[in-house]
Amino acid sequence: ENPTVMSSLPHFGLLLFAATSIIISIVHSACSWNIGDYGTVNLAPLQNEGQIVAIRDGNPGFSVVYTACNEGYHCEVNEASGTGMAAQVYTDDYDHCNGVISKYDTQTRPRHEINGNGEDQIVFDYPVVENIYTAGCSQGRQGEFIFICDENAVPYEDVQFYQDGGSDPCYYHTTMRTKYACATGGGGGGDGGESTTSGMSGGWVFIIILICLISVYCIVGYIMGGVKSGDWGNIKKNLPQFMTFWIYVPKLTLAGCITSWEWIRGKVGGSHDADTGDIYEKY
Repeated sequence: ENPTVMSSLPHFGLLLFAATSIIISIVHSACSWNIGDYGTVNLAPLQNEGQIVAIRDGNPGFSVVYTACNEGYHCEVNEASGTGMAAQVYTDDYDHCNGVISKYDTQTRPRHEINGNGEDQIVFDYPVVENIYTAGCSQGRQGEFIFICDENAVPYEDVQFYQDGGSDPCYYHTTMRTKYACATGGGGGGDGGESTTSGMSGGWVFIIILICLISVYCIVGYIMGGVKSGDWGNIKKNLPQFMTFWIYVPKLTLAGCITSWEWIRGKVGGSHDADTGDIYEKY
């Protein structure tokens, strides 16, 4: 056994655990919102429940499949298919759906309301989803999701699903009682108002996950390179693609910036476009 390798493994495991923890925290933060005076609401525990199902009121042949804060259902309708956060499925066969009701997006923010029973609730109205199949709902489908604050509903209970009759786009409502719709900070009531999400946008989530994956790739590659070469201090030899990619990143970035600047100058002042090859060779 190589003692250097063995001593490096705990550090690698720690880094891998840290990267995984960061990714999980980012995903969960995208399921948390600060709703003005009402406070902060975190539906991440519902995300852990997987598919939440309810039979449709007035038409028990259909049901809804809902996956909190992600597109966890793959919908297949004849030859068409797509993914969604919520879909209408056949009650006797959850594997086949009638259409996607809503897709998850980080731009849709909840609002706080007091319902007719004097209870706090948060409401999401997601955009219309275009049909993936031509039958029914010619203008698409749209979903409203209502979460009623109930400290005794852990993780949730009393899920209801119904559709507005004659609506097109077809408009569906899903309601449930859950502890996680209760605010954990703020005034705990009030008239709601516009909310602001405490989660990151999809772009930042992608960037941070990408950075974590690149870091893990470099760490694993370096360890494998060190095991193979036996020279743990040789960065050029151990770091994956160091001589074929990483060493050129600064040059390529600089060349890209200069090319963009020259292109802008050319559009404004009428000069010729920059020669990327010349710029690269120069720097």
